[in-house]
Amino acid sequence: EIKEKLLNFEKMMKIYNLLLGYYKNQNWCPARTDYEMMVGAILTQNTTWNNVKKAIKSLNTRLNPVDILEMEKDELAVLIKSSGYYNQKAIKLKALTNWFKGYEFNIEKAKNKLGEELRKELLSIYGVGKETADCILTYALDKPYFVIDTYTRRLFERIGFCVPADYDEFRQMIEKS
Repeated sequence: EIKEKLLNFEKMMKIYNLLLGYYKNQNWCPARTDYEMMVGAILTQNTTWNNVKKAIKSLNTRLNPVDILEMEKDELAVLIKSSGYYNQKAIKLKALTNWFKGYEFNIEKAKNKLGEELRKELLSIYGVGKETADCILTYALDKPYFVIDTYTRRLFERIGFCVPADYDEFRQMIEKS
């Protein structure tokens, strides 16, 4: 078995179209707002989307940046308990929301910045790693990033691509294709 070292655009598009034809558009992130999407990116760390949906439902009308910042950490933790690691995630949500406050909670102001600048900012936030940052960049900030997760690696390896161990190397390889 020979593994391909370079990603071929035509082959990638063929695979994409086969998957899209079979699974259809999944609308995997049914967030009502860009802020809710960012919250979801934190809450989904190390848990299932079903648990995240429960936490989002529990937050209810308080799922907005002002309420998240005003809420005590312990109260927030109780509301997001279903997402697991709730004490840590409460701290992460407050850190992310503080970052968003720097843009006056205006997603358009954040979108005006270059992607790489935003990525550096996001990666400097407690609890925001590369995958979470790229999710936020792609789905909330409309920046052209590719999110690398376990399933992406598994899929590319199984169809015969040589997948770099380094997250950014793999992401950039896909983005160049």
